[in-house]
Amino acid sequence: MKKEFIKNTLIIGVGRISTQFMSLILLPIYTIFLSPTEYGIGDLVITYAALALPLATLSLEQGAFRLLVDARDDSVKKAEIVSFVLKTSFILTSLLAIIALVLGLWLGFTYIALAVAYAISSILLNMLLWFTRGLGDNINYSKGSVVVGATSLLLGIILIVVFKMGLTGMLLGLMVANLMGALYLFFSQKLSQHISLQRGEKKLQKELLAYSLPLVPNSVSWWLVSALDRTIIILFIGAAATGIYAVSVKFSAILIGLFSIFWVSWHESASMHINHKDRDVFFSKVTNNSLVLFTTIALAIMVAVSVFFPFVIGEDFKEAYLYIPLLLFAALMNSLVTLYGSIYAAKKKTKQILNTTLLAAAINIVVMVVLINFLGLFAAAIASVVAYLSMAIFRHIDVKKFVSITMNWKRLLLLVPLVAGVTVLYYINNPTLNILNAVLVIAGMLYFNKSTVLSVKELLWRKK
Repeated sequence: MKKEFIKNTLIIGVGRISTQFMSLILLPIYTIFLSPTEYGIGDLVITYAALALPLATLSLEQGAFRLLVDARDDSVKKAEIVSFVLKTSFILTSLLAIIALVLGLWLGFTYIALAVAYAISSILLNMLLWFTRGLGDNINYSKGSVVVGATSLLLGIILIVVFKMGLTGMLLGLMVANLMGALYLFFSQKLSQHISLQRGEKKLQKELLAYSLPLVPNSVSWWLVSALDRTIIILFIGAAATGIYAVSVKFSAILIGLFSIFWVSWHESASMHINHKDRDVFFSKVTNNSLVLFTTIALAIMVAVSVFFPFVIGEDFKEAYLYIPLLLFAALMNSLVTLYGSIYAAKKKTKQILNTTLLAAAINIVVMVVLINFLGLFAAAIASVVAYLSMAIFRHIDVKKFVSITMNWKRLLLLVPLVAGVTVLYYINNPTLNILNAVLVIAGMLYFNKSTVLSVKELLWRKK
């Protein structure tokens, strides 16, 4: 079980790390050639596109993944699942696109056509990524991610740097990159063979809907937790502040991006082994090791930011440096929450996900609205920390109904002095102390992740 899990994580990791690296190269391009207001509007467009995704698909792509895992040897059932999801999503996406265009033109939103096109491309890419995972092809899943990253980088340079197209170039480049990734996945998976015009079984469709529909309000609530802060910022402070905050979020997104490499494999393993006899031991070990690993990765990102931030971020965005540690901690709690969410999904108890997410969304909004006039952008970062931490605690308690996860509190508490020390040195931001900080983090990563490093080494040695 462990060997298969690590193998899948490494395969997916190659593609996702490459994509994350290309995204990082784009960040200085955005912050140098776009104003904070332009970048803020672009970030808001991307955020609202994320809201459109669950509404356009009813989260059926996630249901398709779960059912495809169980139907990999049944070509008829695979065709019914893929076809139903595509047809339903096409109808809903078309309807939402028309509504968005009408409202956008009526409100006079300049970038409405590009925003709608970007949203459609994101929806299509997301569906095909889930299909590819469900069909068990992690190699092409990884390659598809690389196609998206490489294309977005190339087009970002051409459209923003060479042709000076600003925000239009940013959105256009991201949209085309999504479409290129979707085309690659469509043909590599030969999805045309899994599309049927015949009416599928109602029983299967009901099972898909029963699994997926509870995830729609959950996904919308996730949007409220992670992205409504942009809307509040733009209303209370302005679009330029949204751009600055978006840069801060980009660095915590590195942690989330790295975690997603692990999560893709974990989500599948959780679904396949939820009823295994040693699941409690396996799930506890994975939860503890991943929490420790990603805590030390968050610290490494913090050190890297303190060294390279002045060289990669435009002068107008320098304030973003202040909020990165808080957002990294929020991203860490987000990762833990996602781990527990996969257990709910594996047990097909998606309704249980909803209540905790709605609670966190409410906490996020209340904390932010109360504090924003006093703390400015710090209010958004603090609200994210409180919301995700609350959700992590609640899910840790609630998930024990299905899996008994035992936390290694002694090991976790030993991390606290390291986290505190690295954070203090981050804000002091002295070149000499930054070197000391890097040494501390490297030593901490090696010490706290010995078992994980040895497991990967053992797998690679056996393969060799």
